[in-house]
Amino acid sequence: MPYTPLVFDAAPAQLVPAKDWALAGIRARIYSGEFQPGVKLSIDSLATEPGVSRTPIRDAFGQLEREGLVTITSRVGVRPPPYPFKAEDIARMKEAIEPLMARWAAERPSAVQRAGYRDAVPSP
Repeated sequence: MPYTPLVFDAAPAQLVPAKDWALAGIRARIYSGEFQPGVKLSIDSLATEPGVSRTPIRDAFGQLEREGLVTITSRVGVRPPPYPFKAEDIARMKEAIEPLMARWAAERPSAVQRAGYRDAVPSP
């Protein structure tokens, strides 16, 4: 699988620990769906793509396991779980986007519908 540049690759050059860089890159690729749930992630291929050693990749996997984004099974390997989000994470995301969706819905109705909304809501 060829390495695809990520958004944070375009940032101004700064010294970042290899573990942090690997952690951010793997996390972004999990969230983007590039790493499919249940498909084994190879330490060797992840280390050779950006040219880092295996240790930062292993350390990143440990952190990602603590975050619930991968499962590490002895003699099987590292895999993103079938559902990387917990129910409370999904609820928080829904709470965060619902006001935006309501605003968008309110901005897009016809003039007649907007007038009806204004008449239905009492003025303070």
